[in-house]
Amino acid sequence: MSIDRRTAVAGGLAAGLALTATAAAARTTAPGRDRGAPVITVRGESPTRSSIPTARDPRASGGALLALATAEPPPPPRGWYATYTVHVPTAGPYRIEAVATVPVEQPHTEETGSYFRLAVNGGASWSVSRSQPYWYESPKAWGDLSRLALGDVELRRGVNTLTFTVDGPTVLDDYNGYRFLLDEFTLTPVPVALRSVRLRGPANNLGHYRGDAPAELRFGLNGAAPRALTVTYRVLDYFSRQVASGTVPVAPGAGRAHATLPALPPGNYRAVAALTTAPESTVTGCFAHLPTRRAPRGPANRFGVNVFTHALVPPPLLPALATAMESMGARLALAR
Repeated sequence: MSIDRRTAVAGGLAAGLALTATAAAARTTAPGRDRGAPVITVRGESPTRSSIPTARDPRASGGALLALATAEPPPPPRGWYATYTVHVPTAGPYRIEAVATVPVEQPHTEETGSYFRLAVNGGASWSVSRSQPYWYESPKAWGDLSRLALGDVELRRGVNTLTFTVDGPTVLDDYNGYRFLLDEFTLTPVPVALRSVRLRGPANNLGHYRGDAPAELRFGLNGAAPRALTVTYRVLDYFSRQVASGTVPVAPGAGRAHATLPALPPGNYRAVAALTTAPESTVTGCFAHLPTRRAPRGPANRFGVNVFTHALVPPPLLPALATAMESMGARLALAR
């Protein structure tokens, strides 16, 4: 890894922090762990099914690890993946943390890893898409591996499966290829909590809408509500002035709730929400109301956006970003 690339990453962190704040919801105070709850540890070298090889390494927790490092294309039909079988004593949300490679550059790593996806019990997979500032704070474990906080997953009592799938190639020192090292991951039961607040719409919507039709906020929990819960929220404008507020019920067994926004003038907004049972655990999401009049397209519009993509925008989000920029009349230049 060259000095120039390290310098570029360090220099891009300030801009990355801004993008992270506007493009994704972030928890400001996470709920505490149950200190008496058992932590389930799964070794990376022990998948139930996998197309990824394992390797011996005395530094690994069990003396071996899942180790993918190749320029070979993913094998059909499932690509590079590893499925693990996990037995849990109680149903509910579990925090998943892993000792693995990070898909962006860090000061203590020589090479990055590939982006990857997660799936639970054969359901739809989702990309673990975080920008450079999020991954940058992951502490070093050993070698090129870091300790990663991957969020919460909802598991059923008894047997569950978790599948890691490599999401795409990455740029390595000697070649473009696939690299994913996994020493172990842990599952810790956590309370049901508010996980996200975002503008309701397609999954690839980056948080913007246009027109006079009422917009809605979607509040997502990390698991099914064990009883009736209530979400409180405030909407602040660019100058941190409150422009809306309210409460939303969450029915028992539900994992999400919605709130209709009042008519808002074009601008940038923040939604700050929390469960009434845990007011100290707030979640913030950002969204924008675009003006009705669209920006001119073509040569008449000189506005453009340069994006240092490997540090700021995860590859799975690039199509959504390009679509959003086009809807705003901006040209998107992808700097790599």
